[in-house]
Amino acid sequence: MDIQSLLNEGSPSFAPNYGLPRFQNAEGANSLLLVSLTDLSETAEATLLNGFQHSPQANVKLSVWRPSRRVLARIAHQGLYHDSQENIYAVAVLAYRAGWTSLVVADGLTKRQLHGTLRVGENPQVSVVAVTIRPRSVTTSAEDNVRVNAQRTTVSDISNAELTLQPRPLPAYVKPDCYHDLGIVLHDPDRAPLSLDNAASLGREEWLDSARHVLATRTPLPAELVQQVMSYASSGTESPIALPSWVRNDEGRVMTIFLLFPTTAATRQTIQSTLEGATKDWMEKHGHAISSRTTPYKLISWEHHRAMSRRQLMKLWYEYAPRRGPGGLADAFFFLGKPVDNAADIQIGIFHKVWDGQANVTHKPLHVILEHPYPSTWRWEWELPPAPGLLSLDREENEVTELFHAFDQPFYSNPPPWLPTQSRLNYVAVFALTKTTPNQTDAIQAELCTWRVREQRFEEKVACFVPWDGEEDGTLDDIWRIVQELAIYHRGSPIFYPIFFVDRQSTADNTVLAVRPRPPGTPLPTDLPSRNLGGFSYGRVPGRDAHYIFDNVSMRRNYFSDLAPVNVFRRPDWPAALASQFPPEGGPVVLRLGGMF
Repeated sequence: MDIQSLLNEGSPSFAPNYGLPRFQNAEGANSLLLVSLTDLSETAEATLLNGFQHSPQANVKLSVWRPSRRVLARIAHQGLYHDSQENIYAVAVLAYRAGWTSLVVADGLTKRQLHGTLRVGENPQVSVVAVTIRPRSVTTSAEDNVRVNAQRTTVSDISNAELTLQPRPLPAYVKPDCYHDLGIVLHDPDRAPLSLDNAASLGREEWLDSARHVLATRTPLPAELVQQVMSYASSGTESPIALPSWVRNDEGRVMTIFLLFPTTAATRQTIQSTLEGATKDWMEKHGHAISSRTTPYKLISWEHHRAMSRRQLMKLWYEYAPRRGPGGLADAFFFLGKPVDNAADIQIGIFHKVWDGQANVTHKPLHVILEHPYPSTWRWEWELPPAPGLLSLDREENEVTELFHAFDQPFYSNPPPWLPTQSRLNYVAVFALTKTTPNQTDAIQAELCTWRVREQRFEEKVACFVPWDGEEDGTLDDIWRIVQELAIYHRGSPIFYPIFFVDRQSTADNTVLAVRPRPPGTPLPTDLPSRNLGGFSYGRVPGRDAHYIFDNVSMRRNYFSDLAPVNVFRRPDWPAALASQFPPEGGPVVLRLGGMF
């Protein structure tokens, strides 16, 4: 392969559709494009295709595309999920290039619905992702700028998807099912936040083309080796955001601003001076006292985080949020997307977390930020209807607001396996510490979902069962590892405990181990992980008591020791100097289940 062929390979002009079938307008037929981002069995795929053929939409002419992982790696970053939202966005852009204005996507949830292997809380009715691609108004954007809308819909309702795909605003109080109930706007995760999405070229394509051009024209590598390097690069994983240790989310009244572009020291000084000058003018105009004790702005240069794209901005949040200390921002951080040297044109970018994996990204004039300097209160202004004088963040997409969703996640609720896909179910999290047979698993599940005598029966009991994959049975050290994992995921919230464990004894007597984290009770050394945990309390209880115990302890109606026999596990790395400040292992056993009712 020569250098020119190498430069042409993979460029949008050379292979704009990567094998995706072009739209053909068949007279008297309704053309429909189905893209499969999952590995359906032949029987399941036949069932799905038959469902489209017999949908209310008459005379469907179906085109099916099954992109390979190699093709997907050339148009989108590849993570854990073949059916990720970024893959859906990328194939939608390819479809638009091929003349389609809509398509449907079969994904992992479609597969589970067809195969009958649903997760707890999933709807059994077969569904797909309906996607529409529309050009943005030619009066406000270039010809190739597009808006990609997506919404989950059942196969029987697909005939209405073309016209009704218009995402609705987020509700004020309840976390919605954005995928099915509202629909969302998909974005190119490899482009800058608040930039227009363009169908002529994907951010991933541009990055690979740029890397290919540099390697082919500015290095002595032969074309074959360049091709191997590019193949490796396209299949590799993106490096995580790694902030320096001195970047802390605890600055109080000092506004930390991340710069999303490379700068020189002189440029940063210009930005700093412009911000401070504009702030001083605003404070003098509004009669505020000016403090000279601290600099009101701390600029974090791009070189310290290297975030520029939507995906990297989301990663920056996950790196920055755990560093919150006294005075830190609970749900937001600030950024600048371009240099500023004019005090009259300062727009501060805001990344505001709404729920896990979802965020509002917008920008506001500096004077608006100065009028509302406490982002920790914005949550209430987000959840409540806008009020005069309050800073309000938009609940729907517009020219200055984007609603981010986890780009690397599928287009359906995908919590960890110990959580249900619907948050309002009457569930308990159950982890196995031993391998169980299907019959043993069914027996334990039946026991967990059995009602206790005189127990109030509001909602059906369900259990999220996480199987054991070790060769040997788990120990208390394995419970400790899981407790730490959940504490990190739930950010220390107590409402998700206790959790429950199935061991070998459980298969004999239908009991489970109830486990609840314990705080350390004293400050631990800063070099220890999970410093907010001292260990855990645990006790064996009947399986049918699990939901009752979880409900009463998580809602703080009862102490854990009131409902379970308590033993104590102290974290293995507990400092010897603090041994007397933590109860010893094997603490008193108190069984109080009898006589509670």
